[in-house]
Amino acid sequence: MAPKVPAANKGAASLILFYYGKESKYESLGQDTLQLKKAMEGYQYKVLLKHNSLPSWADLSEADEKLADIKELPTKANLFKYLIQLTADGYYTDLFVFSHGFSQKFMVSNGSYGSEEFVTTTDITNELKPDKTGFTKIPIRILWGTNCYGQTMCATWRSIGAKTTAGARFVEFYPHAFGNFINDWNKGNVSFDSAVGNSDTAAVRTAAQLYISTVHAPSTNKEWGKCPFGKTVLGDDPCAKDYFLSMWIDNGEWQTTMSGKENMNHSSYMVREGEKSITKNTKPTW
Repeated sequence: MAPKVPAANKGAASLILFYYGKESKYESLGQDTLQLKKAMEGYQYKVLLKHNSLPSWADLSEADEKLADIKELPTKANLFKYLIQLTADGYYTDLFVFSHGFSQKFMVSNGSYGSEEFVTTTDITNELKPDKTGFTKIPIRILWGTNCYGQTMCATWRSIGAKTTAGARFVEFYPHAFGNFINDWNKGNVSFDSAVGNSDTAAVRTAAQLYISTVHAPSTNKEWGKCPFGKTVLGDDPCAKDYFLSMWIDNGEWQTTMSGKENMNHSSYMVREGEKSITKNTKPTW
């Protein structure tokens, strides 16, 4: 039987995957609260994939969890299961990924808290192909994620049906920009491009940069070295390169003409592609 075109006529569903494992660099970075419950506002159907345990910086309470129509573990199998089920039920999906990432993959649980496996670009292509799902496309309206190197997966998501995507260029130092993004997105008439672009504010950057320069860098001197008196890893002294290449990013990702602070901004830039003018009020067709 030939794959069917998805109906996507019942409105928008939210699918949230939250999993950083036991040790989260985002927690150590002292980030502002990730406003997870706002990713369930205004949706016709809500799927929440997470363990019962949540760090204090994620604001989803037990009461908030009850807003979800389905709550399951944040596993690879469940991610694909519910993307397909939402498609079969006639919804299009806004997908939010709160996870650690590497090039062409992001972390999920294998079923127990503290365990890990990865969703790869190959997994996405294989598990969501038409002859396996029964649909020509998986109707994902937007994809937004905190996973580092998220942009390396975005073309694959669009190839299976996502209309527009945003993913970090390299290491994502500013995951807490989600709060600004979701506030704009939930207005309904703000484009995805604008909501993502305007979320990366000076206040968002300062929170992470302050931690990097005053807490993390000094506490890890034995691993990378030390800045001269009066210099910091946010500046353009060679010590900035020593720190970021030792602790965060690869040599090929370091921008030699930029300061440490500018490299953080460059690395965290959310690359937007696809139909970037889509708003939350937009009802796409596939």
